[in-house]
Amino acid sequence: MPDSVPLWISPPSITCRAAAAIVGKTCVVVSADMTGGNPTVVTAGVGVGVLGVAAQDSESGREVLVHAGVGAIVPVTAGAAIAAGAVVESNATGQVITRTTGVPVGRALNAAASGAEVFVRLSGETV
Repeated sequence: MPDSVPLWISPPSITCRAAAAIVGKTCVVVSADMTGGNPTVVTAGVGVGVLGVAAQDSESGREVLVHAGVGAIVPVTAGAAIAAGAVVESNATGQVITRTTGVPVGRALNAAASGAEVFVRLSGETV
């Protein structure tokens, strides 16, 4: 009997708690122990492994939805010009830039100028 091969599986999103103000469409990392049953997150720094991408702006102490599924295709703000197909990493403000030595966030599916929206297929932490 053949295996069942899905065409699409909805990737997970996680309800988190912002430890500081977070801008939507930027990468976030776990910053502390869980708060009220939710992971605590802050904006990601340069080249670090990320939990995922914030779905919307959030004030400190508020809930924020984080798209975290490997294979999810999500809009992220570009921190510099990015070519379609480039592997990207986080910069100091959680935006994505073309990867140099940092942990890959994923792969850009379109070209984007600095400050523009780039669709990224999330790859998950690899180190």
